[in-house]
Amino acid sequence: MPNLAIELGHLEAADRHVALARDRLASIEDIECPSGDSRARAHRLRTLRQTLAAFEAHREQIVKTIAGIRDGSLPRS
Repeated sequence: MPNLAIELGHLEAADRHVALARDRLASIEDIECPSGDSRARAHRLRTLRQTLAAFEAHREQIVKTIAGIRDGSLPRS
């Protein structure tokens, strides 16, 4: 059974992960790199974008779980 307090803690952690991933992505996007590093930079950007998408999807699932607990569609523990 989902527990509201635990899910709220998960949401706080997910928010931190999303913020960190966004910051890292922005910092790499802003960096100009030598031409030889362009493939590595592109790979790093792609990986960070995929990671951010996964973090955001996980966060959204936590939000849905919290909503379900609050609206009674999921039982509280």
